[in-house]
Amino acid sequence: MKRPVVVFSYDSGSLGEALAGEFDLPLVDASGLKKSRAKDRLCFYQQHSVESRFLAFIVSEGAVRIALIDETKVLAIEADFTGATVSYRRKHGGGSGQMIAKAVGIKSGYVPAVLDATAGLGGDAFVRASL
Repeated sequence: MKRPVVVFSYDSGSLGEALAGEFDLPLVDASGLKKSRAKDRLCFYQQHSVESRFLAFIVSEGAVRIALIDETKVLAIEADFTGATVSYRRKHGGGSGQMIAKAVGIKSGYVPAVLDATAGLGGDAFVRASL
């Protein structure tokens, strides 16, 4: 049975399986689409839903994107806490000299509790937590 939320997995790993199992969602093997055109991927996605506009989790290379898919496009977003940029910033970004550290008032021996209530993807909060 087709459902309005689907997990498309480009990997044979267990991340897509775990996500689908946890939320009782259908898992669709999309590994054959890795090098296909965007138009072909969109058509493939649309074949696996009963809605003309629907949400999907797209699992590829260990990353999970949440996507809104409609008749003409795929709008996807991903929060990345393990990528090269974030890892470099966390490891070599200057510690308490980083802008986020200065903004929240981190000083030698003083680390305030901070609530990140912005509508971002948590990148600054992740770096702040790693300090």
